[in-house]
Amino acid sequence: MLLYCLLDVSGLDRGRRRRISEDVYICIQVQEVVGLLYEYIKMLREIGPQEWVFKELQDMTNMEFRFVEDDHPDEYAVNLSSKS
Repeated sequence: MLLYCLLDVSGLDRGRRRRISEDVYICIQVQEVVGLLYEYIKMLREIGPQEWVFKELQDMTNMEFRFVEDDHPDEYAVNLSSKS
């Protein structure tokens, strides 16, 4: 459905019939999210990335690593074997 919304928003899917109103509402939400994303990218280009954001993400990642919960040995083995 997301692909349908993107095609509809971009104008590439004009020949297809419109779907029910729920899909149109989702397309409107996708348009709003994409619009906000482009505004954020524009802001980053103008002011550049902020060091405090990087530092906060770095601190959160360090805390996640430091306070990681121990897995049971059998769960750990399953997790290791399922990774490629």
